[in-house]
Amino acid sequence: MKLYVPHVGHLEGLEDLLSGSDDIYAVYMAESPDYIGTGRTNLSAPKLEEIAIQTECAHDKA
Repeated sequence: MKLYVPHVGHLEGLEDLLSGSDDIYAVYMAESPDYIGTGRTNLSAPKLEEIAIQTECAHDKA
């Protein structure tokens, strides 16, 4: 089974998520509303630098 899992947007949450299941195929999260309007409140929106760090972390776990 392949799971596509939402991520809250901070590195600690990503690390917990990736350590929880071998069935996770992809992780997605909302972008900062500073760059792309979402129509949703996103209080924990990561900045581009944080997204780069989290992307590298996710690729290291793959």
